[in-house]
Amino acid sequence: MRVPLLFALFTYFVAGASPAQAQSEALRAERESLTEYRGERPLRTIARLAERELSGEAVREAKYLRAHVAVDFLVLAARRSDEELAQRVAEAYGAAGVETLHAQLRRDLESLNEAPFDVVAADGLRTLDVLAGGVPAARRSTESREGILVLKRVRDAIAARDGSTISALAALADDPCPTGEGCRPAFAPFDARGRRAMHAIVRAQHIVERLREADAGGDPLVRRLASTIARDRSRIAFVELRPSSRLEFDLVEVNQNAPSAEIDTVVLVGPRTVSFGRVPRVTIEDGVVTLAQLSGPVLPEMESVRLRGRVSERPRAIDDVVAMLRGGGDLGRVGIATTRRVRSFIFTRAILSVREASGNPMALVARGPDGGLRSVRVDYRRPSERGPRSRVQLFVRMAGFELRSRRGRRDVNGFDFERLGNTIPHEQGDRALIRAMSGALSEIYVPSAFVLAGLDMPLTYQML
Repeated sequence: MRVPLLFALFTYFVAGASPAQAQSEALRAERESLTEYRGERPLRTIARLAERELSGEAVREAKYLRAHVAVDFLVLAARRSDEELAQRVAEAYGAAGVETLHAQLRRDLESLNEAPFDVVAADGLRTLDVLAGGVPAARRSTESREGILVLKRVRDAIAARDGSTISALAALADDPCPTGEGCRPAFAPFDARGRRAMHAIVRAQHIVERLREADAGGDPLVRRLASTIARDRSRIAFVELRPSSRLEFDLVEVNQNAPSAEIDTVVLVGPRTVSFGRVPRVTIEDGVVTLAQLSGPVLPEMESVRLRGRVSERPRAIDDVVAMLRGGGDLGRVGIATTRRVRSFIFTRAILSVREASGNPMALVARGPDGGLRSVRVDYRRPSERGPRSRVQLFVRMAGFELRSRRGRRDVNGFDFERLGNTIPHEQGDRALIRAMSGALSEIYVPSAFVLAGLDMPLTYQML
């Protein structure tokens, strides 16, 4: 059985090792008191160690014991969101507060830079970094105190409801194939951010197994957190994920932090082509990533229809596109993305093609600030169709915007999207209608739609 290195060395100093390992006899009682973390007895040991008059190697050993237990209890406080416990740790250590404690612990651990304390001291320093909100080095290691903290971040990321799951997970792991080449098949369809997110789940599942071994080996912190780690295990034992896919096209980009695209199919509209591909998804269990089997082309592969000859501006479905999409089976939730320089009438005809082929809900998709796909829900309504009244109407002209609302009419010259967002008046429950001239380009009307959606207004699109 492999026991995490930190615990193995902790046992070395705490649990009476062989005489050749030269422990200080003067600290026997303190070591024995730290074999279990019952109540706050370890904190009293921290305080008592500070009062001992010691000499020789016993001084370094006492410094190690105090720092190690203090870091462990800070981890315990963090996992339980117990600020009062963290403050009591500071008091036991003789620090004025938690921030001062972190600085003092860092100095003490940095001074333990020689064997046999150097490895565990370095681990303690990395754990302090994570406690302070830093990127965990445990994304490269599953066998440290950091792992206990990483599990919480992974659980929080999985539970996120604001579309941040993939980005949050990606911050916790390295890319298993940084060049994008030589990836295992299950990782190949995804971009670097998606691969890091998947790797974070794999690492978390490995961490759980290492902690199970540490529990069996008697690790006092892991045993104290047994119920918390059990909940971690149940939440991450089996994970379904839609990592961000490789879309190596010149997609329109937006600055708004809209939700990540929760879609099943991408329809990509170019100036002369319409393509579609199924969004790959994976399941991760016991550290094994399995790519779901889907019908039709799976991203980054796509099936395409080329728009030949002169394309009519009349707003109607494109027969060849409808036939292609119907051949793909159930499209599920569809996201419509555009490359640059796609005129509004082409985009409109693509929307109508999707609506005729599937009738499923649609979202407008663009590349977000972090490179991932972002989406906003959008409905299309022909000018002749009746629907809910839109109190905010935005007209995309060739030289700027025209804004109409209950406050009257206003022109916004140029295409400054930040200014547009600050100009639009809205109230809770307002609906928005965006109308684009048939020749308007995607790099104008797509970001405009994201600006309106960012104001929490249900969005309808029309072509003038």
